[in-house]
Amino acid sequence: MLIGEQDVLKMQQRKDFLVKFCYWAVIAVYVYAVFKYLLPVQFPFVLAYGIAYMLAKPKGRKRLRMDRAAR
Repeated sequence: MLIGEQDVLKMQQRKDFLVKFCYWAVIAVYVYAVFKYLLPVQFPFVLAYGIAYMLAKPKGRKRLRMDRAAR
């Protein structure tokens, strides 16, 4: 029995779905593992970086300069 064109199309669609599903499943497992295992270890460093960033001087300000004669 020969496989019809419609059957080939359905099979290709199923194959594409399975490949995409597996791709997103691997990404989901990776994200889950990062949040479960790596984030608790990295969180204190991320928090400290955020606090240090907020407490740092703004770098966009220019210093006021006075002429030598005004001193």
